[in-house]
Amino acid sequence: MSESDSTSGYQLAALAARICPNLCQRDAPKAIKIAQRLLSVAESRILYDETGFEDDDEDYSKNYPAHGFKDGVKIITREKRFDRAMFFFRRFVRSCSKTQKGAEKKIETMRAKYFTEQDIESFGRDFAVWKRNYKSERARKSRAARQSTG
Repeated sequence: MSESDSTSGYQLAALAARICPNLCQRDAPKAIKIAQRLLSVAESRILYDETGFEDDDEDYSKNYPAHGFKDGVKIITREKRFDRAMFFFRRFVRSCSKTQKGAEKKIETMRAKYFTEQDIESFGRDFAVWKRNYKSERARKSRAARQSTG
């Protein structure tokens, strides 16, 4: 390994620690992969911007597709049916909001817009963590209820 490789590895590890410090402590290789992906996307975006294309060009929409609300929610939740996806997505947004009304307002705002690939990726990561915790909490409550009755 040359000196430049170790320096770039060190810089990549430092970037990973800044981007997602909690994940970096739990799973350093995964955090470094996320940092690598971020750098790759940033480099391709810089290269794309330097070519002179405007945001409203056809090529932009091909390279950075947007998804409608229904498709975006289904991709984020990894559910095939929209009603199931919306059930979990609504609970996820409620857990991130302070009030019920605030959650409904966020969902309505999302309905009016579209999801970019970056939105889907970030919501997808956050949703996966939330759903894992949600399911384990439900299992813990169910187990406690079974043990108290029997």
